Amino acid sequence: MIKYDIVQNTAKINLGLRYNIIKGCTLEYIENEPLVRKSYADRAAAEEEFGKCTTRIEHSYMGGTEYYTVTEFTLQESEYEGKCRICCNKILKYSPMVIKLTEINSGKIIKAFDNFLSAEVTMNKLMAKYPENDYRLILPDDFYCG
Repeated sequence: MIKYDIVQNTAKINLGLRYNIIKGCTLEYIENEPLVRKSYADRAAAEEEFGKCTTRIEHSYMGGTEYYTVTEFTLQESEYEGKCRICCNKILKYSPMVIKLTEINSGKIIKAFDNFLSAEVTMNKLMAKYPENDYRLILPDDFYCG
């Protein structure tokens, strides 16, 4: 039997590997066993609930190490035998990742990005071009998934 699962994946990514923070990165750096949050027999119902899911990125320090914890959701088509999940047939969607580049003094959002590399490169270019302004990246530090 086919079901549609909303699955939560979490990964810790060291500061030096932050440019690997892109859609799907938690599948490469799985920290914990993926957690099936909800299962649906109906794809439309699963997609409606999945539309509420967002990716979270937390910046942390521990024992002198700087890292990012990324929590991401996927909508998966999965094979079930009774109540047991046998396998994931395919990933249908990833939760959106929105990293905002802001000008600190005005609070103005310059642009939103879906990956860390593009956000940081653009920020560094703006800092070089307009050294009188201060910029920072606002990470999506909150998530929701029913």
